[in-house]
Amino acid sequence: MSADKQTVSKGPSGPMSEPAAPESGTFASKLTFWLPLAPLVALDLWSKDAAFTFLKSGGKFDSRARHEVFDSAIAKLELVNWYNPGTVWGLFHDFNQPLRFVRLVAILIILWFVYKTPRTARATLVALGLIMAGALGNLYDNFLHTSDWEQNRCAVRDFLFFSDFFGQGWDFPAFNVADSCITVGAGTLFVILWRGDKTKAGPTAANGT
Repeated sequence: MSADKQTVSKGPSGPMSEPAAPESGTFASKLTFWLPLAPLVALDLWSKDAAFTFLKSGGKFDSRARHEVFDSAIAKLELVNWYNPGTVWGLFHDFNQPLRFVRLVAILIILWFVYKTPRTARATLVALGLIMAGALGNLYDNFLHTSDWEQNRCAVRDFLFFSDFFGQGWDFPAFNVADSCITVGAGTLFVILWRGDKTKAGPTAANGT
């Protein structure tokens, strides 16, 4: 056989070829990513406005205002009106301006992942949609919502505060609907990637390689 001829392996019913890589498709075709965005962003912004308005006494802002939702043996939930110019637990609160740029870059990265993800990977696209909705909700605050006590910079509005877990005085950082979307989306994405790695590792381990 001459060197320029290609060898084609044959299966039981004919020539075998490498499976084609799944097509990523266009942005518009990935409805499982786009559909959750508008409702979740709207819910996030509405809930922030509603909670902060509810906690204003006589139309006056009071950062110490709290409203108890429930107090159980497991934890206590309160509505608060706290502004967070940083990240979780208020970290990097002195880097408010750079955080805007970081969050914008994060949104571009999410869009790149959406572009590369096949439209048939619906669970992954839903997870990315949740993360994007949360990022947009908080980015709105980060660019357009000035805190009531610091007029020189914007901050994210947090209003859900869990505390006193199991009567031990443990507190959880105050958060909002956008934070919840990001957490659920990131957790779902982690599970999907972890299960994918286990699926790939299975045949390798079975073959002893």
